[in-house]
Amino acid sequence: MLEKASGKSNWSAPRTQRLVLVCGLLCCNLLVFFLAGSSLFLERRQYETQAEVQTQNIAGAIDQSLSGSVERVELALRSVSDELERQLGETGRLNKASLISFLERQEKRLPEVEAFRIADAAGTVIIGRGVDQRALVSWSDRDYFVFHRDHPENQLHVARPRMGRVAKQPIVGFSVRYNYPDGRFAGVVSAPISIEYFNQLLYRYNLGGKGALVLRDLEFRLIARVPAIPDRPSGEVGSISVSDELRQMVSLGVTEATYRIKSRADDVLRIYTFHRVKNAQMIALVGIAEEDYLASWRAEGLKMMAMAAAFSLLSFLLGAALLRQMRAAEKRAQILADSESRLTVLVEERTAALLATEARASQIIQSSADGLFGIDASGRLSFVNPAACAMLGYEPEQLIGRQAHPLIHHSRADGSSYPEEDCPSLGSLVHGQTVRVDNEVFWHADGHPVPVMYATHPIVMDGVITGSVTSFVDVSVQRAASKALEQALLVAEHLARMRREFIANVSHEMRTPLNGILGFADIGLRNIHNSDKAANAFRKIEVSGQRLLATINDLLDFSSLEVDKLRIELAEVDIAGLVSQVVEANRERAAAHRLTLNAEFGDGVPASLISDPRRLGQILNNLLSNAVKFSERGSIVLSVSREERWLIFRVSDTGIGMTQQQIGELFNPFQQADASNTRRFGGTGLGLAISSRLVALLGGSISVESTPGSGSVFTVRLPYEANVGR
Repeated sequence: MLEKASGKSNWSAPRTQRLVLVCGLLCCNLLVFFLAGSSLFLERRQYETQAEVQTQNIAGAIDQSLSGSVERVELALRSVSDELERQLGETGRLNKASLISFLERQEKRLPEVEAFRIADAAGTVIIGRGVDQRALVSWSDRDYFVFHRDHPENQLHVARPRMGRVAKQPIVGFSVRYNYPDGRFAGVVSAPISIEYFNQLLYRYNLGGKGALVLRDLEFRLIARVPAIPDRPSGEVGSISVSDELRQMVSLGVTEATYRIKSRADDVLRIYTFHRVKNAQMIALVGIAEEDYLASWRAEGLKMMAMAAAFSLLSFLLGAALLRQMRAAEKRAQILADSESRLTVLVEERTAALLATEARASQIIQSSADGLFGIDASGRLSFVNPAACAMLGYEPEQLIGRQAHPLIHHSRADGSSYPEEDCPSLGSLVHGQTVRVDNEVFWHADGHPVPVMYATHPIVMDGVITGSVTSFVDVSVQRAASKALEQALLVAEHLARMRREFIANVSHEMRTPLNGILGFADIGLRNIHNSDKAANAFRKIEVSGQRLLATINDLLDFSSLEVDKLRIELAEVDIAGLVSQVVEANRERAAAHRLTLNAEFGDGVPASLISDPRRLGQILNNLLSNAVKFSERGSIVLSVSREERWLIFRVSDTGIGMTQQQIGELFNPFQQADASNTRRFGGTGLGLAISSRLVALLGGSISVESTPGSGSVFTVRLPYEANVGR
């Protein structure tokens, strides 16, 4: 009986060792594949984010190109309309030869326009390239002709895509009306742009083999698509086949959005950026196919999985070799047990073989980079490897024999108590199931939490659970890297958005007055013998030039401030004279807004102070200009008062006001209180940033109080002693 019991004990030890070895190999391989999968997931998200940013940048570029073209076309159409009305006013009829020459000059300036054509009040096309007087082509049934005939206001109309009756090709029409001297409808001037021009515009951008760029009007009619799919109904010009998501966004007034969807046109899954073109009454859709932007990611994934598979193969080959050695040792032990005559020698050989095998298995466990520990059926630690001790801050003798859960797993990440009955690792001792957890913490010897991923495998011998083995890794670096990546993506998206908005603002602020200068210069030249019209054109040229100069001065001042090269030039400043000068400079704009603009002086205000008169005037002019720009009714007051050694300048208005969040970003460069204000009121977003830095150079401070809908009060505090700014 003693020999049988001894034999059973001898057989159970190798089985346990094999089980531990197999479990260890499985844990290592599962961990490798888990880490590979986590890395691939993060890289995929990074590729997706890059694709989103690329579609957003291209959509913004298309918006700028189309908006610029539409502005130039509108200016040319109005120039033609003015010329028609001038001829009708002077002679009562149109000089066709003069008009044809005039239209040819306009067409040379605008290569995107197919031709300029003119129709009379009956809708008959009378002048323009390709017009056959014998054919008597009529526009009277066209929607844009009816629109201009029924609407006396001379606004630009953008027609739906159609086949041009004179152009003989698909076009998008841009048109304005012109009137007789008494204001009656005289006809329509049209400047169609061919669909081919829009196709060439979209062909400039490379979105990969299956990318798509689509241009539609606001009623979803297809204008252009690259690549074209003429063999499908959805690819024909004028098609309104769009996704429900796009229809919903347009109906809700969304102007820009990025989303992921499978195209109805060609069944390709893409990331799309939808962008409503500001000045063109069009919608731009820019899509990058998943197949294109994930191509590199898939190649990297194959390499990574191949490496993981190679690791698994190597580890299983090593495990198989060890198992063969263990089985050989067991066979030798069995032979020794069957031969009593050679009992002593066989026992020694068996013992030596078992010790060697145990040593090799122990070496594998001890050299593992992952933390490994085992517990018995009562939850006490039975073994622990050096990696686990290093991660938890204990020596092996401080762990062996102690309850594992109260020592290293007693609390959750938030510090709350972690009952043993809720612990998945201890649960494996009850249910005999392998558990894997990736969002918990073990507790270090010094009391700080260690974020870990762990897997616990129960040890079962003869149908009885005798303990478990847990392998774990410290994932602090991975979690920190993931959080840092998320923050970096947010910062990158914010910087990209600020760059697009600033470039668009400066482009608009410089292009708009420049277009005005060129357009009104042309009008002035054509009306050189009409002094009233010429003077009006030159006044508008002067206004546009001043606006362009102000934008350039803002950019130069901000550049000087950024490199600390702007210098203060101190001199005696006539306070009343300076206030009167800036008030009068803004009075005409205030009157145009139907605003009252006044200056007030408190008791004790000195006659002068030592400061930089140019920069102080620039600060006050910026504040008054902003007050006029953002006020639609009421009044604006510039008040001057004295508080001890401080001179106080306050600009109060009854404008749109601001929230506290908007005030917090008000003095940042390239920003306005609300990004939509840039489109509505204009400006580069540099004025208040420059003013804030100039006030600081003058030794003062600037603050603002505001309530949405109730106006704002800007306060500038400056010392008036002779040592100002020194």
